[in-house]
Amino acid sequence: MTNGFTMLEIMVALAIFSLAAMALIRLQGFTMREGGAAIAHQILWLEARNKAANIISDPNPIAFGDLEGVSQNAGRKFQWVQKVRRSDDEHLARVDIIITDEQGKQAIIKFGRPVTP
Repeated sequence: MTNGFTMLEIMVALAIFSLAAMALIRLQGFTMREGGAAIAHQILWLEARNKAANIISDPNPIAFGDLEGVSQNAGRKFQWVQKVRRSDDEHLARVDIIITDEQGKQAIIKFGRPVTP
């Protein structure tokens, strides 16, 4: 009878440990990718909400029509389109804001704003 582990038992234990370690490494990579995507998604929506807040808080009368441009936030570039249309209510304008990031993902915000301040 022996007092230690055989070479075969050690090899099996190492194989099981390596499989578990590989699974954890893959899980960490997935978590890192998804975490980065979540941050990019939040920054995209932050940019859309900032644009909406600027329009809502602007004391000047709103201009009807389409505007577009490029903005930067958190080191990322965004293309934005602002569409202002008349609504069924003559005192209210319909505003659509579409923000697109460098990967082509979009955030769309629609809201109403009084025509006169």
